[in-house]
Amino acid sequence: VFGSSFVYGAGLEYEESVIGLLEETHKKFEFYNFSSGYSGPSIHLYNLKKKINSKEIPKKIILILSLSDIHNESAIWKGYDQNGRPLLASNKIYLQSKIKETFIKKNFRLSRSLAHTINNSLRAIRTSANVKSNIKIRTTIQAGYTYQPIEKLKPFYTEKTFSNGKSLLKRKIKDIAYIASENNVELYLVIFPFADTLEYGQKIFDWENYTKNICSEISCKFVNTFDNFRNYKKKNVKWYSDLFFRGDEHFTRKGHAILSEKLTKDIFQ
Repeated sequence: VFGSSFVYGAGLEYEESVIGLLEETHKKFEFYNFSSGYSGPSIHLYNLKKKINSKEIPKKIILILSLSDIHNESAIWKGYDQNGRPLLASNKIYLQSKIKETFIKKNFRLSRSLAHTINNSLRAIRTSANVKSNIKIRTTIQAGYTYQPIEKLKPFYTEKTFSNGKSLLKRKIKDIAYIASENNVELYLVIFPFADTLEYGQKIFDWENYTKNICSEISCKFVNTFDNFRNYKKKNVKWYSDLFFRGDEHFTRKGHAILSEKLTKDIFQ
């Protein structure tokens, strides 16, 4: 399984994440979850090649795309080095994270677990709070291109970086599809919505059709979970706080459960 921090299960215990739920339900399969934050098809392709080169051939490849992958491909990752490892377009984020990590480990060893506990508790409070039905869903720059003109998303996106990101995304997916075909592996391309795509739609850029068309070009099996989340939204006034952490936008346990149910139906049954 290849995906973003959504699929990794940010903010939850492993057992509550989509892969943890699938693993519990489908015990005859052994799941390898390569999902992580700020990843994208460049990282997924690298990790897949490592597994294939080590002769670990999977039965299924579940490639779960994120709406943020277009940006990740155009702005975060920049090709590969001579050993085939992905290169960061800039090491600024990496250096900042290393400085922060070193500082925290050196000065707050005893408080790290406490901070983690407090953060999870606050998320639980936000999730269980009596949220008003008329709460405004915040927009995101990662997925804003579906309902806003690119001009409004500068400097995060420009027409050039957006177009380049789409091209790189498609190319890496095709490379993954080629490896799957060469090794007789089932390939599933999965998409899921952000909260703002559910709220504001896709009047500018239709992510669903875009990814579906990619899948038809490479003959993969397309799994679209948008309708599952839309149906929940229609039936539940508090859908936002049920499915997403407020101010964080990652899936709650309920969001992961809906994702797991759809993947079970379309992939494992």
